Formats: sequence, structure tokens, C-alpha cells
Amino acid sequence: MRYADPMSSDIFVVSCVKNICADSGDAAYTVSFSSGESLDLTDEEVIEFGLYCEGAPCGSYDGICTAVFSKRMTAYIASYVLFTSRTEAQIRKKIETSLENISGSEKKLLSYAAPAAEKTIDRLKELGYVDDRAYAERFVSSLLRDKHVSRADVMNRLVYSKGIDAELAGRVCDEFYENNPEISDESACEALIRQKCRNGIPEEQKELLKLYRYLAGKGFSPSDVRRSLEKIISEDEV
Repeated sequence: MRYADPMSSDIFVVSCVKNICADSGDAAYTVSFSSGESLDLTDEEVIEFGLYCEGAPCGSYDGICTAVFSKRMTAYIASYVLFTSRTEAQIRKKIETSLENISGSEKKLLSYAAPAAEKTIDRLKELGYVDDRAYAERFVSSLLRDKHVSRADVMNRLVYSKGIDAELAGRVCDEFYENNPEISDESACEALIRQKCRNGIPEEQKELLKLYRYLAGKGFSPSDVRRSLEKIISEDEV
């Protein structure tokens, strides 16, 4: 999706008035445009977007607002993405939450939240901070190597907890199992049963059904559970 190009020559700067915040002493600017609108900007924003010269062409008002709001969004979530891997869905949720704290003159930018968020996500992708495939690959590898979990459980965590696209999650899982044939639902199910039933498989029907329900809740199919139980029982009988 494309948004207004802030470098086109739709409007120009009418005035750029410097203000000093009485509380912090920080400099701020009120920039008025030939379209009749105005924005309150920081000195850094005025310089970055070339809005300090009266009569200077500055693109469309929509484009300026989108670019300014995107820059601020990136600052809002910087610490959220710098030190921990995040999915695109998680970052979108963080941006959405940050908008709840918008106040004062900045509220006029809220109507540009959608295009600004897209611009922010695109920039984070360019910088390598958002890569859902890489995230999913690391997550799947770590989970399946360290824990006894089913493919269904992994898919559920990726899609519903992490917000990864279901098709992408499925491809990543398929590739992992293809490259690691020693890991499967059946082997994970068997390992989990051995871990849970250290004193042997329960003989009482009630306890056995409870075990079946537990494993089904973990995403293992009835056939995987049956084969795993049969294997363990046969080995115990030897």
C-alpha cells in the first residue's frame, strides 16, 4: 500500500514559530502550512523534514503527518524491539497500546495511525527487527528440541500466542520435521508419557482415560498415543 509522498510539492511552509516549553525548557515549533493546517513539532522533526524555511515546498500535509507520526511510533516502541525478538503481530499490538497514551496536540495525528503504523512496520522490516519467518524458525527449533510437544501445540502457540500467519507457521513446522526426522509427534508423545508415568503405565481404566485426555489436550492424535503406549508397554514386558 502507498501513501502520500512527503517529498512531492503539494503545499509549502507559511511559518515556523519557535516556542519554549515552560515546564521542561525544551524547544518546540508550530509549523503552519499553505493548506491552512498546522503541526507542533520538535526541533529535530523540523530539521529532518525540512520545515524550517518559510516558503519551502514540503509535500502533502497527509504525507508529513504520516512521516512524523511514524517516526514517533518508532521511538515509542524502540526498547520493545531492540533487545527481544518480536513478531509483526506483537509489534502491531504494542503500537495500538501506545496510541492510548496520546494526548494534547498530538491527538490530531491519530487519524494517520494506520498509514503511520504500516510505514513503521515496513521500516522495522528493512532494519531486520521484524522477520516472522526467522522468528518462527527459532521458536520451532527451540521448542521441539527442548520440550516434548506436538505439532498441533507448536502451531497453536505460533498462530494464537505469537500471531504468526498460519500458512507460514505450517511451512516452518514442515521444514523442521523434514530436516529432523528423529523428531516426530510419536517420539514426543512417547517421551512425554515416560516423563509423566515414571512408575509405569496406569492399569486402572479411569487413570488410563485420564492419561489419554491429558495427551489429547497436548495435541497428540489418538493413533500417536496408542502406538506410544503399546511401545512402552511392550518394552516394559521384556
